[in-house]
Amino acid sequence: MIKTIIPEQKRRTIPKSPPINLPSRKDRYKLGTRTADIGDLDKRRESEKQSVIDGGEKLREEMEEEGEVDRYEKMQPPRPKVDETLIGARIEQLWEYKEKDGTAVKQWCQGKVIAVKKNSRVLIQWEKDCLRKGDPAITQEKFLKSKWNKHVDEAWRMNLC
Repeated sequence: MIKTIIPEQKRRTIPKSPPINLPSRKDRYKLGTRTADIGDLDKRRESEKQSVIDGGEKLREEMEEEGEVDRYEKMQPPRPKVDETLIGARIEQLWEYKEKDGTAVKQWCQGKVIAVKKNSRVLIQWEKDCLRKGDPAITQEKFLKSKWNKHVDEAWRMNLC
């Protein structure tokens, strides 16, 4: 591992997008000028590839809107200890809000830990865009280990944005 994997890890980079292998003609080297048909086939292949990428992004956004997946869930570090080292950390907490028509909507709200109390309780100063009319700017919340990076009410995680 030390001689092979670690040096390769330093040399290689993570690609921005996965490779897309669509059926296509083989690239063969031939003498002469390329015909217009080959250029059209290449353009169509690139168009299909972009269509697959756009469709995947749209599907991911739809699934995130429905709450089925979350791109930040997989990027979370290990659960931090709820102690003084958490002061100043930017966090998110999941809350369920009721709309006027009665539907329940879950939303990650962002804030900053300003103090840590006993029994995993913390004081959070919420960002202004997360507050509704009449909501306090600072609240006391309990960070349970069982709710770290989950999709349940009062779940919590680090704010990676």
